This record gives sequence, C-alpha cells and structure tokens, in this order.
Amino acid sequence: MKLGSEGVHLHAPYAAAVVPLQFHELVTLFELQNGSYTDGADVAAAVASKTGATKAVIEKFIKSLVNRGRLRRRQHGIPLARLHPPKALPGVDTPELDKGLIVLKVPQTLRVGQGTFQLVDHDGHLLLGLTAAELIAVAQFVKPTSLADGLQNQRVLLEGHALEDARLKEILAHLCVAGLASIAEPTVNKAKVQGYRQSLKANIARQAAEQDEKEALRQQQTGVTRTKVIPVAFGDAIPAALGLVIAYSKAYNGGCLEEFYDFRLDWLWDDERTASFTAKPAIYLFSNYLWTHGNSIAVSETVKRLSPDSITIHGGPDTPKYAQDAEDYFAKFPHVDIIIRGEGEASAADTLDKLRSVIGQKDPDLSVLQSVPGITYRHRGEIIRNPDRERIMDLDTIPSPYLTGLFDAYRGVPRMHATLETNRGCPYGCTFCDWGSATTSKIRKFDLDRVFGELAWCSEMKVQSVSQADANFGIFERDVAIAECVANLKTTTGFPETFGGSYAKNSTKYLQKIIKILADAGILAQGVLSLQTMDADTLSVIKRSNIKVEKYDALANEMRNSNLQLTVELMMGLPGATLESFIEDLQQCIDRDIQARINHTTLLVNSPMNSPDYREEHQIKTGTELGPGKMPILVSTKTYTRDDLEMMLVLRSLYLLLDTFGVMRLTTRFIRQQVGMTEMAFYQTLLSKAGADGRQHVWPMLNTLVNYGHDLMAPPYSWALVFAELREFLVKECGVPDDSALDAILAAQHAMLPAHGRVYPYAIDLPHDVVAWHAQMLATKGAGHWRDWQKVVPPLASFGPGSLEVNDVNNAATTLLGCDVMIASGGANWEMDSGISRATVPVAFHAGALVDDDIIHVA
Repeated sequence: MKLGSEGVHLHAPYAAAVVPLQFHELVTLFELQNGSYTDGADVAAAVASKTGATKAVIEKFIKSLVNRGRLRRRQHGIPLARLHPPKALPGVDTPELDKGLIVLKVPQTLRVGQGTFQLVDHDGHLLLGLTAAELIAVAQFVKPTSLADGLQNQRVLLEGHALEDARLKEILAHLCVAGLASIAEPTVNKAKVQGYRQSLKANIARQAAEQDEKEALRQQQTGVTRTKVIPVAFGDAIPAALGLVIAYSKAYNGGCLEEFYDFRLDWLWDDERTASFTAKPAIYLFSNYLWTHGNSIAVSETVKRLSPDSITIHGGPDTPKYAQDAEDYFAKFPHVDIIIRGEGEASAADTLDKLRSVIGQKDPDLSVLQSVPGITYRHRGEIIRNPDRERIMDLDTIPSPYLTGLFDAYRGVPRMHATLETNRGCPYGCTFCDWGSATTSKIRKFDLDRVFGELAWCSEMKVQSVSQADANFGIFERDVAIAECVANLKTTTGFPETFGGSYAKNSTKYLQKIIKILADAGILAQGVLSLQTMDADTLSVIKRSNIKVEKYDALANEMRNSNLQLTVELMMGLPGATLESFIEDLQQCIDRDIQARINHTTLLVNSPMNSPDYREEHQIKTGTELGPGKMPILVSTKTYTRDDLEMMLVLRSLYLLLDTFGVMRLTTRFIRQQVGMTEMAFYQTLLSKAGADGRQHVWPMLNTLVNYGHDLMAPPYSWALVFAELREFLVKECGVPDDSALDAILAAQHAMLPAHGRVYPYAIDLPHDVVAWHAQMLATKGAGHWRDWQKVVPPLASFGPGSLEVNDVNNAATTLLGCDVMIASGGANWEMDSGISRATVPVAFHAGALVDDDIIHVA
C-alpha cells in the first residue's frame, strides 16, 4: 500500500490509474488480511457494522480486488517478514505543529499486519502502526497543510470515526521526529509568480496589438490591405521551424512579399483571435510534429469552416510526403490545401509568391502552384504532386528569426526553451529516422558567427534550455568552439542552464572534449549517444551498419574516469530485432557500465521505414494507425511478436529499476562473479521465480518489487526486508554461497539506497572491501575485459575488511523517491554518493528542465 501525493492507494503497475482508498476500503483490506472469514459476504457484513458503509458497496470493492488479481485465498504457513523492534527516535524537541505547514515526505509504503498499517524504517524497524482512521487522517498532509485545516479535513471525511485532535497531533509529531514529515514556513504576502504560458500569452497579445495598430496605420497611409500570413504554433518551446519560414519569406526576392503580406508574429495560437483572423481570407502555416499535429488539424478545420477562401499550408516532419499517404491525408482532411515536403523555407516562400494572384478570390485557383517544386496540393478535385525541390545549399540565405527580432515577444518569459541549428543534413540513412527529410545527404553548415550570435541571444533572453537540432553534433572540429561558446555564456551570465542534442554517431574524436567543456561549466553532466542497437542483424535491417559500436568503448572509459555519465539510446522493437537481441543490447550496456535510454520504436510518417515496400518486407504492425495526434508504436515485425514486445517492456522496467536506479546493480555484479550468471539472466530468473503470478506467497518482498516497483518508486516497506529475502533467494534459487562476502555485498547495496528518515552521512564497516573490489572491476573492464572481468578480478572474499561511507549530496532521498521511473533516461539514479556510486546527473537538471535530445527538424 502506498501513501503518496494522491492519498492512500494500493500499489499498481506502472502507468495504471491511481484510485485513492476510502475509509471503509481500508477497513476492508485490514479485515481481509487479519480476519478469519470464509467468504466475502462475511467480510462485507463485518466491515459494514464497523464503518456504516453498505454491504453492497463493500462487496463491490472486494469483487474489484478479485478481478484485478489483488485478492487470493491465504496460503498458510508463510508469515510476514519479521520486523526489528521499534528503536528510540532521535532526541529532538517536539515540533510546534501550528507554526507552519505540515507535509509528509512521500511516497511511503505500508504493509497490513499485526493489527495495524505499518510504517517500517530503512533498517527494518517498526516506526509506527496506524489504524484505518489514523491513516486517512495522516493522508490529509500529503501536501503542505496547516494543522487546523488537516484536523478539519479528517473530521469531515471520517465523521464519527474522526480522531481526537490530541491523537492526530501525537502521530504527526512522531512522524516529524522520525524524519517522515516536516514543517515548512507558511508563505505570507509572496507575489504570485506568473507562469510561462501566462507570461507568453500576455507578451504575444501585447505584440499582436502593436502589430494590429501598425498595420492599420500602414493601410491608412497606403490604401493597401495586406493579406495576413498566420503561423499556427502550440506548446512552450519557441517555434523555430515556423520562425525560419517567416524569416525567409520576409526576405524573399528582396522583400517583395512584404508589400503584399502581413506576416503575423503570433507564436502561440489563441482561439480568441480566430474570429478576427477569419474575417477575411488569410494564409495559415502549420509545422506539424507528433505532439502538435492533432491541434493543427483542429485549427485547420476551424479556419476553413469559418473562412472557406483562406488557404492552409501544412509542412513539418509529421505531414506525409509519400504519395499514397499524402493522397489519403487530403482525402481525410478536406480543409488541407497544400502540403510542403522536405525543407520548408524556399518552398513556402515560392508558394506565397504564386498565391498573391489568387488569395482573396472565391475558391482560389491553386493551379498557379504548378511550377512550385516540393509541394503537393489539391486542385479541382485532384491531388497534384510537383517534383521534389533541391535542398538549400547555402543555409545563410535563410535569415535568423532570433537575430532579426521575430522572437522578441519571448523577452522576459521564464523557463524558455529554444531550438538552434548549426548545420543540416545527415550522412546516414537509418530507416527509422526522418531528420528533416535530410538523411543520406551532405552536411551543410550555418555560418559560425550566426551560431554564436543566436547563442548570445539565448543568453541575453535568459533562455533556460537550448537544444541544437543537428543530427550529429560533435562531428566537426568547430563544434568544440560552439561548446566553448555555450560554456562561456553559462559561466558569465548563467544562461542557458542546459544544452542538449544528438551527438555524432560514428565519430568520437571531439565528443569527450565537448562533453567535458559543458560539464565543467555546469551545463551538462551526461553524454547521450544514439546507438539504437548493437545487434549486427538489426543494424543491417535498419541500414545503420556503417556505425561502429567499438568506437565508443574508449569514450566510455574516458568519461567514467572523469566522473561523467555516458548514456546510450536504444530503440525497443526495431525491425530485425528479437527478444534475445534486445536482452543482449541491455547486457552489453551493463558490461560496459553505460546506462541506457530505452525508447519505443515509433513509425514516423516520412521515414524510410514507412515506405510501403519496407513495411511489407518486414511485416511491420503498429498499435495505432498513422495520423495526427497518433503515436504509431511498432508492436510486431517479422522478427518479434506482440508477446515478445510485452516481455521487452517488462525487462526494460526491471532494468531501469534494478540496474539504472541501482537497486541491485552492485549485487548482480557479485552474483555474476560468484555463479557465472549474467546480470540480465539474473533479472530473468528473478522475474520467473519470484515475480511470477502465484509466487507472491513464496517471495512476497521480491514479488512486490518486481511487479509494482515502478509505481512505488520507493522502498517496498523497507529495503532491509527486501535484502533479507533477496539473500535467501540467492542462496536457494541461484546457488550463491551463504558467506561473509554475501554479507558484505548486501550490506553495501542496502547502504547505498535512499529512504525517507535516513540520516547522512552514514558509515558502515564491511567484512570485505567492496570499494576496492568494485574499483578493480571497473579498471579491468576499462582494460578490455568487459565480458570476462569476473574471471580476472579476484573474488570479493579474497579482499580484506573495508568500510563504506554514503551521503546524499544529490538530495536523491527527498527528490528522486517517487519520481517517474523514466527520469532514468535523463541520467538519474538512486545510488547514494560513495566510493562505489556511479556518475549521476544532478537533480537540478531534472527539475523542470526542458532538454530534448530527440529533435527531428523539418522547416
């Protein structure tokens, strides 16, 4: 059972809906666990008499537990894990509960046993036993709440079962002293901080009013009414692609289009402006991404319904370019007039130029577009596909929207995220990718002074996060200078705070230097490399076999020695992959001591993977069809089934929790040396022998950890109970010797994990020097023995006594307990700072950071 920010609820599989439990439901759980009833009706009757709830309501709850597999007949003879006796709490003054806001440190997990709902500390001592009513009362403080409000809330919820004020105060004081709750100073007369969206809307509204006023004055002076060109953008990031299109169009052919068009700078779509925009025919520009396409379609339909003679132009990476896909798109969305394929700047400007002769007419004749390369459009019931357009070779013909003032409305907006380009193109042709429709193409560069200028703009505008949209940042020597520029700006101005991107895929020549420059400036603590898979057959299928995995071994060693984290991106469910190859990918990451960011394989509409021939050849099936607002994840191919993918998901979850977050990282290395079982083989053994259905009464702690750890993201009751059971499991199921070496490794593993209420620094003496053993393991791997290190490094039992001191410099105990498990992708882990912990990305990089390493650019 979990006490979290939502209240009290049963632990549930990751991403499942959370439903807070009510008083009568908690009493039902207690009676089911502790009573001696023969059927549900008896339980319902007993609970009804104690709580006042109806038998029907209680029976419905019991039935839901059965349907969800949460209730089974007890198997006798398997008692709950024994707890250590309660220990004395620190001798501190009783907290003054009415002097601030009381807040519990969540999540906390509780077990039902021995008459109460039990809170257990890190070392397995009983901290507190609560009745159902007491638990409901305590749950009123999962968010900062005054004592008076909490007391009143529990009276309303519990009515006749409410606690006396003195009893609730006693419990809260106990929790504060135990480190499971705290008292915060109340906020008095603090100015309300305006959020990003509100601030941006206000700025854009002010700019729009100024633009309206200037346009009205211009019209009065010239007698010319210009047609509006309106960018349609959503979300919190600066819309770089639309900005580039507008900047290029304004400068096109000496600025001739500005005589005819009023280029709007409304960078956040506002439904309240729809009526004024649609009063006269206008041209609407949409740059569609997976996460914005659904909104784009809705706005496109609305403006064409209100203004049928307006023209909608759709581009961007989620707008289909393949002929049949495009025809289907036009058929499904009759409000779409024009599609731009590939780079959008030149095609958009050319299109706007040709439309000058027809915009404003009734049912404008789009045949004027017949000479415009790179577009598909509808004309008199037909879909016309013009030839492709050559890529823009001189990128500096595209003015910078940042440096020309197009994004000045973002001045003063907090938490900004900007996307910059230093080059375009990618020499690789990976089938899953659509990098601006510029794969297998020569890399073209923007002028370095322009790049420096845009970075300076970001710094001056206090942009929090910068993503560079290059496909291979670090492939050129000049990228070192770009990193130095970013670092200097961060050091001198504090901005940008983060800088991310996709690093070079087949060259490590400059990467280590770049990553160190950024890390030294406090702007980066993680290098991300896009390997996607290390399986030769899969690499061949996805046309990525020219990227050499071995190039990264030296880089991984250098970064580890510099205490920098290296993460590789893997794609789960690629064509050509198998369950076995996925397991091997994870094992290779473990062997190299590199963390993995594991993404679903998503079918991008314009990727080579979506070509009809490729889909047929590899029998690609997706969970949902392609379309706006859809995320078509691959669920099966010729080489793996849906069941295989389900197992990949389970193993990904185990890997993230047990290895990346570090719950069993140290232990599994020890197991490998002791009995020759690889880490992934052990996780599979744990899944089958402890995590399987029906094993919860044999290995209850491990079963809970394996099946519900990703919802809990906290100790299942207590790490001490987990490792006590793990010890027995290792001896009985895996053949690990029950000796002092096992004592040492489990004690060290236990010490490294966070829990609310722990006091740091914490030191422990060990019968064997785990720190020295671990250091020798890493050194041996770095020397090339990443597969057979266990045969080279002396066993832990041969090392003399040692010690371990842990601290929580990174504040993991209060910040990362209860986090989303997928934050591991950003470099987080639970390991307390010590001589055996890995490099980690500081918590500050996860708190609201807007780093996105998967930018797919199409202007």
